[in-house]
Amino acid sequence: MAHRARSTALAGLLATGCFSDSLGATRDAASSAGSSSEATTGAETTSQATSQATTGTSTDATSSTSTSTSTASATTDAATDPTTTDPTTTGTTGDPPPPSPLVLTPEFAGCVLLSNSMAPYAGPDECAEFATLAGNTADKGAIVVDLVLGVGQSREARAFLRFAVPPELADATITKATLTLTVLESDAAAGPEGDLYEVSEFTAESLNMGHPTLGALLESGAVDEPVPGGVILRDVAPELVVAGAPLHLGVVATSADSLVVHGEPSGPDLAPRLTIEFE
Repeated sequence: MAHRARSTALAGLLATGCFSDSLGATRDAASSAGSSSEATTGAETTSQATSQATTGTSTDATSSTSTSTSTASATTDAATDPTTTDPTTTGTTGDPPPPSPLVLTPEFAGCVLLSNSMAPYAGPDECAEFATLAGNTADKGAIVVDLVLGVGQSREARAFLRFAVPPELADATITKATLTLTVLESDAAAGPEGDLYEVSEFTAESLNMGHPTLGALLESGAVDEPVPGGVILRDVAPELVVAGAPLHLGVVATSADSLVVHGEPSGPDLAPRLTIEFE
């Protein structure tokens, strides 16, 4: 009877769920542990992906920086490489000089009239008109030198010339320079030669406003008057002829007697010219 009573009591406990199943508890713990492991593994996988993405971005940035640095370095090397040729600087030096002697026509050749108490200053165009009258010629662009030009309201007439010396003469040694003036074929044009000066810089436009300043006296004019249609030769110091630089000259009268010479419109054989000899 006692054994039957214990069996009955055990059956009641099982029916009411009061008995703990140790195997079920073990299965629940294993299931919980598996879930935690999967979460941890997922987190680790996410962390690894993030790390790979960060590493890739860093690598790309480093590669880009390296490429930029390489490009900048190549640019710098090209800029500092002494063998690199700048196309804007070629052809300006090293060209062989032309044959000697070299004859240059002027960039400008003309005269002006200085002001006095009777008349104002006059530029090249007006002076050329008075030169035509003084030389009794129909030639255009004539140049007159006179201390007191009667037809020009007794104003002083001065001649100015500008020559462009070519840069090709940079490596040459200039041995002689000669200014040539050709007198008009008129008795009224054959006055004294005048004195030759180096003058300050000028242009055709600036001569309309005023005349340049006289510098060093280069050569005094000859006492003997030239003949009509004759040629006047004036020496110019070779050191004044500088390659690539303009040469500015002036002729100043020494008497009230007109010297009238051909200007540029008369052509290269009669116009003023500068002959340069070099070696």
